[in-house]
Amino acid sequence: MRAKTPPTCKRRGCDVPRSSWQFACEGCWAAVPFPEKQRYLRAKRAKLTGIAAKISREILRDLGRKPASPSPSAQIYARTAAMLGERDHLEPAE
Repeated sequence: MRAKTPPTCKRRGCDVPRSSWQFACEGCWAAVPFPEKQRYLRAKRAKLTGIAAKISREILRDLGRKPASPSPSAQIYARTAAMLGERDHLEPAE
């Protein structure tokens, strides 16, 4: 028998574990605008599960795909460049 793996965030591109009662991880939930959070939570409290599910789908659609995190080597390069006072990319000339 295999151990159950925790569910992951339903946002596209996010594989962070979440609690079973959540539809998004803490980081993605923090990105949701406050009025949308209120709409969702009011529907859940009123036990309007169909409406809450529709709102959660709208929230996930509005959040879109989670941006990919930069590779570790790119992060190291950016930190090194910042410490040396260099730019890690070229700005357009005027």
